[in-house]
Amino acid sequence: MMLESGGSVSKTALRRKLFMLGTVSGSLVSMVCAWLDWRHGLTASVLQDLTLATALLPLFFWAWKISDPAMPARLGMFVFALSFIPSIPNELLQMPIFLLWLPAVSLLAFYFFGFCEGLIWSSLFFVLVLAESLWVLSDIESFQFEEMFVIAMIIYLFLAAIAAAFQKMIESYERQIVREAEEKQRVQQRMAEIQKMESIGVLAAGIAHDFNTLLVGVMGNAELAMLDNRQHELQPFLQHIFKSASHGADLVRQMLAYSGQGKISMGCQNLRRLVKDVLDLLGPAIGQQVRMDESVETMLPEVYGDKNQLMQLIMNLITNASESMQGKPGDITLHTDLSRLGAADFASMKMAADCEAGEFVYLEVKDAGCGMDAETQARIFDPFFTTKESGSGLGLAALLGIVRSHGGALSLRSAPRAGSCFTVYLPASL
Repeated sequence: MMLESGGSVSKTALRRKLFMLGTVSGSLVSMVCAWLDWRHGLTASVLQDLTLATALLPLFFWAWKISDPAMPARLGMFVFALSFIPSIPNELLQMPIFLLWLPAVSLLAFYFFGFCEGLIWSSLFFVLVLAESLWVLSDIESFQFEEMFVIAMIIYLFLAAIAAAFQKMIESYERQIVREAEEKQRVQQRMAEIQKMESIGVLAAGIAHDFNTLLVGVMGNAELAMLDNRQHELQPFLQHIFKSASHGADLVRQMLAYSGQGKISMGCQNLRRLVKDVLDLLGPAIGQQVRMDESVETMLPEVYGDKNQLMQLIMNLITNASESMQGKPGDITLHTDLSRLGAADFASMKMAADCEAGEFVYLEVKDAGCGMDAETQARIFDPFFTTKESGSGLGLAALLGIVRSHGGALSLRSAPRAGSCFTVYLPASL
């Protein structure tokens, strides 16, 4: 994996240490080689060795000051390539053994820069040396090291190909590890979410059943008391008791819906008709400043579910969109259609762990309201969590429970001051 693309910290630190060690060692070796070449009259090689010796030390201090040695390594590779240009003619004519340095250059290029950039450096260095060597040999009638020259080129190409293949394999393996780690994290997050929903659902169901038993007694006794004409002066109070108990019963139904235990009668339902019924019911409550923009397909397949719960789901979506407008004028877009979903689509949705690929009827409700930040989106479906002063915090929680009990999935897109878009997907009954 390339350093500049954010490889592991340990690998980057190791490369930094190796580069610093290599620059110091290379500088010392170059100084010794310069002295030996000067003693033997190899003036072209002296220039090469001095260039390397003087260039590597500043690169060492540069790598010491920064955490990523990629840039010093690039400059060092560039200086190394340029330093070979004046020495190639002299060393080539004496013995082209210097070409055995080329595989080492390729290995370093792949190690420090990854497959793509390493391939570029390795190819450029090979073309540089080969072009100058052929240019020098073009002026020579007989070359005694021709076989050695060809063998050195073949060795270079062979070792460079091995280095490239090895680096490619390593990068593929690293990418696979990253993908598996990300997938494992996603699965763990989804399992944690499902377990949280199930545990809270069990608690909500238990509370709802006990609370419902108490409400039945309160509402029954209030109705009996209201039938007694002798209690005429108490009628307003009894009606208030009955009305409050009815609101409590509504909360119980929402808690049961969240827990997935609120089913009444399952059957094939026409989503288009349900949407029309809910809009007729909620028309006066939405407000005159909010305009409904409907785009409902007429030839949608039916969905299998409970009519009352699906109507509550639609009602909660529209009510939440209307309340997010905070009394300001704007549009609420409601759209239904048919879509085919696969595993890749379910990855970013809620309650999609048990969904199978296939045809889904979806309902999309988009508003132009205040929108939500990431923190709010993470908690918006938790029971009793609300951003409204008078909200119960059960509307969206019940919505999610209905989606779960109907084998569907839900996606949410939102941003502060950019509105929200809820999309509910329900399996189509084909």
